[in-house]
Amino acid sequence: SHEQVAAEELQRFVWASTRAKLEIVAEGGVKGAAIFVGLTERAKALGLPDAKLGRAGYVQKLTDDALILAGNEGLAHRYAVYDFLHRIVGCRWYIPTELFQHVPTRATLIISQLNRRDVPAFDPRTYGYIWNGRQCSYVGKEDPVTGNDIWATRNRMTTDRRGMPQEHSHNLRNIIVPSKHYDEHPEYFPLRGGKRYRPTHDSASN
Repeated sequence: SHEQVAAEELQRFVWASTRAKLEIVAEGGVKGAAIFVGLTERAKALGLPDAKLGRAGYVQKLTDDALILAGNEGLAHRYAVYDFLHRIVGCRWYIPTELFQHVPTRATLIISQLNRRDVPAFDPRTYGYIWNGRQCSYVGKEDPVTGNDIWATRNRMTTDRRGMPQEHSHNLRNIIVPSKHYDEHPEYFPLRGGKRYRPTHDSASN
């Protein structure tokens, strides 16, 4: 699940930075101060799920005995973790593969205060082809949940349930559909020899 991967990624990069190994346990097994990842009871106490966060927004809240990193669902939990790793720990994933990632090392990681709610300004957030995973050639490591290159997820890009970045550059056929729009808006379609051309099937035309 996204929550499990989020916890594992947090464990992996905190260890890489500080050599401190965080133990991953179910919420019921927590004793003392802890980091709560995902839609836990501690997250629900903060008002999650929250419709204002949408599907990609998240909360980062530090209390006396807890650090809560969570969104409403799925990838949002991981975005909360990756943003924490980016801003607080200092991790960077410049290009796919570990060769181009940067994790600063330190003896201790100190967080004095954190109370952050973030909602992405737009959706989708992606480009290009190199992280399409099963749909294209790999460059880095496969995301165990979505199937795209995990580099994209770590940089908080959006992926759909097929494990591919959301369609954008070839999306015209989904916006202007001949069977739905030609009769009412023939001006949407190309001119051929001075006459509007109606495609014989619902695909992009130019």
